[in-house]
Amino acid sequence: MDCTDRITGVLTEQSLEPVRLMRERTLLVTVALRAVAEGRRFNITIQKTWPAGSKGAAGYGWTLVEVDERGLPLSAGPSSAGEILFTDPEEAYWAANEAIAELV
Repeated sequence: MDCTDRITGVLTEQSLEPVRLMRERTLLVTVALRAVAEGRRFNITIQKTWPAGSKGAAGYGWTLVEVDERGLPLSAGPSSAGEILFTDPEEAYWAANEAIAELV
């Protein structure tokens, strides 16, 4: 493993920390992260919802917004949004990253 791979691994683990906390903390319902790919910047938002009501299991969805270097959106709406709710917030995060790969 070279230095770049290690740095990428450490940064990914740090980014995933708040996403993983969503599993444990009921009141943590939204996490926003920044991702960079091919020189383009994206805000990833992971959201927790309860499709079967508050007594049911949580589901996790995602949206992407492409932003400029200041973090301002480049379009009025999301660049992409997942249509599937995941049972784990980390799965939603990786699905959003896959969508970024398709956009760049």
